This record gives sequence, C-alpha cells and structure tokens, in this order.
Amino acid sequence: MTDTPLRSRPILLEMASIVVAVILGFAVTNWGEARRDRARADAAMERIGMEVQANLGALAETVPYYGEMRQRLDSLIQVEGDLPLGEIEVAGWRGISPPSLRTASFDVAMSTGTLEHMDFAVVDQVAVAYESIGDFETTVDQGIAAALGGQMMTLADALTIFGLLSEVAAHAEAGLRLAADAMSG
Repeated sequence: MTDTPLRSRPILLEMASIVVAVILGFAVTNWGEARRDRARADAAMERIGMEVQANLGALAETVPYYGEMRQRLDSLIQVEGDLPLGEIEVAGWRGISPPSLRTASFDVAMSTGTLEHMDFAVVDQVAVAYESIGDFETTVDQGIAAALGGQMMTLADALTIFGLLSEVAAHAEAGLRLAADAMSG
C-alpha cells in the first residue's frame, strides 16, 4: 500500500503533461488565427485604401463639373429667365454624368467580419465616407428620375438638381479625404 502513491506519480505527471500540451496547442492555434486575422485585415485595409483613392479620383472630376454647371445655370437664369432646358445651350453640358464609385472592398470586409480586426477609429471614418457615397448615389438616382419624369425640365429644375449633386458630391469627397487621412495616419 505504501507504493501506491509512487505508482500514481507517473500517471499524474503524464496527465499534467497532456493538459499542458493541450493548453499550448490552443495557445498556438489562437496565435496563428490572430496572425491570419491581422493579415486579412491588413490586406483588406490596403484594398479599401486603393478603393478610396479611386473614388477620390472619380469625384475630383465630378465635383468641379457639378459646381460649374450650377454656376452656369444660375447665370443663364439671371440673364435669360427660367427657360426649358432644351431651348438654350448650356456650355460644357454633359448631363448628370455620375462617376462610377466603388464600394466592393469595404462591403466584402464588412460581410466577412474583417472590419472587427481593424482599428475602430479608422473603420468608423471609412464607414462614414462610404455612407456619404450611398447618399451621393441616392441623390444621383433621384436627379435622373426627376430628369426623366416626363415633364419639361427648366433651367431652375436643373439648377436645383445640380445644386444638390454638387453639395452631396462635395460631402462624399470630403468624407473620402478624411477616410484616406485616417488610413494613412
């Protein structure tokens, strides 16, 4: 009976080593998963950054055009009155001409849960920027619907549409600039 504790020592040591091995296995697995999550988050942030820059490039052409049309339409109304849009030539007129803004990288990062592994302040700023892209796209859709609504559009109608587009596009551009700054800093 006195040798029973001696026999149980190897069993206890073996059990303890198994427990330590399992704990170490979990730790290594968690460490590997955290590294993969961080690598995915870094890659997603790089893709989102490229998308933000592409959207800024598209808006860099659009915002000045909308502002220019707003000024030209306002000047024409002051000089000619509120004529139907088709009765007078508006210099530089290209219609609404919305840019193609992309959101796929952000959408994928959001749907896969990758955003959870990124800095919250950066993600928050990027989310606000992408929300402003959605606002811009909604305004473009409403402007196109108004233009195609079957009524003769006047210069004042076009001025209203371009005024809204100008403001919302500038807001989207500002949001994207803030997102780009947050991502680089």
